[in-house]
Amino acid sequence: MKPMTPEHTSVVVAARGPARRQPGFTLVELLTVISIIGILAGMMFPVFTNVMENGRRASCLNNIKQLSAAFVMYGNESGNMLPNCTYGGSGAAMEGGWIYYSRYPANDASAGPKAFSPRLGSLFPYIKGPGAYICPSDPQGKTSGNSYSINSNLFQAAGPGFATSRMLSSFVWTSRWLLLCEEASIPSGVDNSSGAALQRYGTDDGCLLVGTDTFSTRHSGGLICAFLDGHAKWCRPEEITAKHYLTGGIGGS
Repeated sequence: MKPMTPEHTSVVVAARGPARRQPGFTLVELLTVISIIGILAGMMFPVFTNVMENGRRASCLNNIKQLSAAFVMYGNESGNMLPNCTYGGSGAAMEGGWIYYSRYPANDASAGPKAFSPRLGSLFPYIKGPGAYICPSDPQGKTSGNSYSINSNLFQAAGPGFATSRMLSSFVWTSRWLLLCEEASIPSGVDNSSGAALQRYGTDDGCLLVGTDTFSTRHSGGLICAFLDGHAKWCRPEEITAKHYLTGGIGGS
């Protein structure tokens, strides 16, 4: 075979034509795509946040239903009585309450974790495990070991930090009597002008002292509540007040 001469080489190059430019994005096109992705992400983020919160709310609702059922089982085996309640500084490290706490305020993590000890409370034998006491949306509850508080109007004071229960049969309209709820115990000096502290803080002793303590709003501006008849639902604090759930549907504090 004869070697190709320069004339032959030029003919071959001409036949192939000019080299094609590889396709790609310009800087302007890349910036446009990035901007569109950013806009879409900004639109979808609230949707994802709501989906995650709905899942946490459902888990919290399941927890408080378990606790509510445990109160009923306790009553069935204890002469139709609710378990007793400890509260405040005097109730710290006192046995006999529905839940035990070793120090007060129990939601102060600076003194150490797990101030609440559900296993030492009178309700624990009727619960599957300590996880039922913790709302997944409650950051303090995850550290302290409890997210829920009992309605103090269900009890009678029997001494500093200790209150005795009443018979379940003494309550009329059990579907309107608040049993458990989510409390926000906010330390003095904490700014709550925006309402954010009502979502951040949890219960300090497992007892909602009516007239003193406040409701949490960690679930989309509301909280999960359980009632004496065993049902549970999401409520806004205004609904609890307007319908007098703390006093069994009867006007009062």
